[in-house]
Amino acid sequence: MYDHETRAVLEAAREYRAAYIRDAFRAFFRRPAPALGKHAHAG
Repeated sequence: MYDHETRAVLEAAREYRAAYIRDAFRAFFRRPAPALGKHAHAG
C-alpha cells in the first residue's frame, strides 16, 4: 500500500493529531463550560 517513508509520516501525523485532540479535550474539560451547566464539574 504505502512505502516505508509515507507510512512513517502517516504514523507521525496520527500520533500528533491524537496528542493534539487529547490536549484539546483536557483543556476543554478543565475550564468551566457554560454549555454543560451543572455537569461541568462531573468529569
